[in-house]
Amino acid sequence: APTDEDIAAEAEKQLRNSLKEQSILRVVSENPVVGYGQVLTMDLVGYRVEEDSSEGEKVVGSDQQGFQLDTDDDFLPGFIDNIIGALTEEEIVFQVPFPDDWEQETLRGVNTSFHVTIRDVLQREIPPMEDSIADKLVPGAKTVEEAREIVTASVKASTEAGHQRETDQMLLDALLEVAECECPESLVQVSCLTTFLVRHVFLVSIAFRHSCIC
Repeated sequence: APTDEDIAAEAEKQLRNSLKEQSILRVVSENPVVGYGQVLTMDLVGYRVEEDSSEGEKVVGSDQQGFQLDTDDDFLPGFIDNIIGALTEEEIVFQVPFPDDWEQETLRGVNTSFHVTIRDVLQREIPPMEDSIADKLVPGAKTVEEAREIVTASVKASTEAGHQRETDQMLLDALLEVAECECPESLVQVSCLTTFLVRHVFLVSIAFRHSCIC
């Protein structure tokens, strides 16, 4: 089960993401160089790399004009690292393989040669995390600390509910394995519904208690 440190880290990550949403994007007009904390507009296309290292057919869906990418986001592993330091209007070419667990099965493990041209670089200006924007981070919060407490409680409740669902499923699977007769589907559905309702009531009560904090 996740520790208190894990929960606190996830809560802080969510709070930082909320702060990031309050940022302002400004176009970098003088000597724009790609770095982290930016939003890029680019043209790109990818080609399958053949066994002889030549470029083969175009990867379906990879031909993008005006594609936007946040350099702080999780993307194709290795892609962002290859464009850091690039200049605008300069084409760069590099190879990156798609991971074996990529969502699109036809691209799993496919080594791809990308041609990328950065068109615009926008720098993100993130405001300081202070009480004046607490309500924008978490609706209803009056201070950053209160916002952090609300997010932490939400993460903890969600984590515990998920852990309990896993435990319930493990127990149910164990019972089904040792049962001498088949468990009716209707009974399984009732068990799942009961667990869902109990967790839902718990989450609502957490939210209500925080809404009453003066």
